[in-house]
Amino acid sequence: MDASRADPGRAWPLPVLRLSIGDIIDACSTRYGESRRGLVSFQPRPDVEAVFGRYPRLDDASARALGLRDDGSADELVRRALGEI
Repeated sequence: MDASRADPGRAWPLPVLRLSIGDIIDACSTRYGESRRGLVSFQPRPDVEAVFGRYPRLDDASARALGLRDDGSADELVRRALGEI
């Protein structure tokens, strides 16, 4: 990140991937084995979705303009977050 372009009094949202829980489970199954898929279950939770799932789309354009990047893919997010567990 080129700090000379950043306002020191400002905070930026980090760039994000827009993924579903299914996307993460698919990435974990690819990385750690399809047999692990059966270890995970989830169901929609209307109460949680009402709070977190209805936010407006995050505008991360200013952070991206500064050179900040997301992980690029669900597979890379899982690799970086969980590694070789």
